[in-house]
Amino acid sequence: MKKIMFDAEFYGYRHCMAAVEDQDWGSGDWVQVFRHGEALNNLRAQVVELQQKYPRHKVIFCRGWGPNFRKKVYSLYKANRRERRPPGGYNAFLGKMNTMALHLGCEVWRLWGIEGDDIIGLFTNPEDIIVSGDKDMRTLAGLHLTPDGEIDAVSQSQADRQLYEQILIGDPADGYKGCPKVGQVAARKLLASCHSEAEMWRQVLEAYLKAGLTEEYALQMARCARILRTGEYDISKQLPVLWSPPVT
Repeated sequence: MKKIMFDAEFYGYRHCMAAVEDQDWGSGDWVQVFRHGEALNNLRAQVVELQQKYPRHKVIFCRGWGPNFRKKVYSLYKANRRERRPPGGYNAFLGKMNTMALHLGCEVWRLWGIEGDDIIGLFTNPEDIIVSGDKDMRTLAGLHLTPDGEIDAVSQSQADRQLYEQILIGDPADGYKGCPKVGQVAARKLLASCHSEAEMWRQVLEAYLKAGLTEEYALQMARCARILRTGEYDISKQLPVLWSPPVT
C-alpha cells in the first residue's frame, strides 16, 4: 500500500491558529474565539486535495501520543512551550480531527511516547510521500511534497547531512540549543569535508568539546534532533530505541 504520511500535528495546529479570531465585546473586554468548524473544513479540504491528486495512496494521519520521550533525554525539550496556550478546546478539536480522518477513509497512526514526526520516520517506505511543513522532516530520506506541490526526493546522504547540521544548530522552537555560536553557515562548513556519518559525528563532537561542553550533552542534542527511523521503536515495550553515535 502506497501511503501519504500526513503530519497531522503540524497541519492540525496550523489550521487551528488560522481559525482563531479576537472579538471586541465592548467596555474593554476582548474574547478570543476558536472556530472549530472553520479549522476542520480547511483541514478536510487539504486532505481531499491530496486524495484526489494521489488516488493510489492511502492518507495516514501521523500523531503523537502521551509524554514525549525526548523530555526524559533533555529536560528542557519544548519547555519553552509550557506558557503557550493552545486554542480553546484544542483537545476536543483533535478528537474531531481523528473522526474526520476516518470518515474520509484515512487512518490515524499513533504510538506511545513519541511524536507524529517519529511515526513518519518509522513507517515511511520508498514509494510513500511525506507531507509536512516542518523543516526537520528534511532529516528523513524519501519523497517530500514541497509547498509548490512538487515531489522532492531526499537521499539518505542528504538526510544524514541535514541531521548533523541540525544537531549542531539546535532548534530554539523545540527548546534545545545545539552548539553555542554555530549557525547554519558554520555547521555546513564544519561538515563539508565529511563523507560518512562517523566523520560527521566526529566533527559534531569536536565542536561541542571545543565549546566547553560534554559528550553527554552533545548526545542529548543529537537525540532531540533525530527523528526516529525504521526499527527504532520497540512496540512490545512501547519504548523508542535511543540513537547511538556511529562507531568511529
